[in-house]
Amino acid sequence: MPDRAAHEKTLLAARDFGHERHEMLPDPLGVVPGVPSHAEPPERFALDAELPATAPPGSTFAAEERARRLARRDAEEAERARRGARDEEREAARWQSQEDAWRHEQERVAALQQGAAGLKNRGSLPVNPLNLAYDDSEAGRKLRAADEETKRRARERAAFLHSKLHADHGYDLLTGVPKGPQPGAPRADA
Repeated sequence: MPDRAAHEKTLLAARDFGHERHEMLPDPLGVVPGVPSHAEPPERFALDAELPATAPPGSTFAAEERARRLARRDAEEAERARRGARDEEREAARWQSQEDAWRHEQERVAALQQGAAGLKNRGSLPVNPLNLAYDDSEAGRKLRAADEETKRRARERAAFLHSKLHADHGYDLLTGVPKGPQPGAPRADA
């Protein structure tokens, strides 16, 4: 099998019809001497011919370019340092505001804990939570009246709904059981 592959390679190398023959270059990525892009190493680095006419005598293009690069790098580093200092100041101010807020909250909590409001042990409603009795005060009487009004309105609503659901029938439509007294109606034993 190797003989066949070698034979095909020789046939392809000898072929000269209908195609363009390419010669193998020793370095395909290198520059061939004699072309415009070819330059010997001394020519590549000695670029004094490109200096402007106003350049001081004795200066070289490489030195000028290095000075420009260093100046640009120094300017970028100065800008980076200026931005870093600004960001550090902003971050320090943010942390300081958070510290101030936390300290203010701690002072507020300490003031509430030392005040007399928590020592009275009084509830917020005028009712005793243990026996659910209303306080003997104006606020207790108002709360009792509001609770009674809520209960009265609930009874009226139940009676209204019952009358709408069981309007003209003397029995329950689903179960067939005769209707009893309406909820919310006064009881005979009361």
